[in-house]
Amino acid sequence: MLMSSVGCSSRTRITTEVNATIYEVDSGRALGTGEADYQDDKPVWSKTTFRIEKEGCRTKELVINRSDDISFGRILAGFVLIIPWLWAGDYHTSYGASLQCGRTEGAGH
Repeated sequence: MLMSSVGCSSRTRITTEVNATIYEVDSGRALGTGEADYQDDKPVWSKTTFRIEKEGCRTKELVINRSDDISFGRILAGFVLIIPWLWAGDYHTSYGASLQCGRTEGAGH
C-alpha cells in the first residue's frame, strides 16, 4: 500500500532511425516499430535489455539502467519514508539506437 502511493514507476521512449522492431528481451514481446514507450517499477540498480531488429540490418542490443537519471523528489521522500530510495533512479527521457544496415565490410561482391 505504501509503495503504491510513492510513485516508483519510471518511463522512457526508445527510438530507431530505420523503423526497426523493438523487443524487450526478458519478456520477448515486441514493444513497437520505430519507437516504443517503456515503463517499469524496477529498483534503482536494475538494467533492462532490448533487442532491436530489422531485416537487412545487424541486430542490436540496447541496455538501459534505472540509475541513468536521478529523481530528486524520491530522494527527498526517502528521508521521511526510506523505501523510496530504492526507486530514486530514473531512465533518461529517451534512448536512441542506430543499426548497421545493408552490406557489411568484407562481404563478397
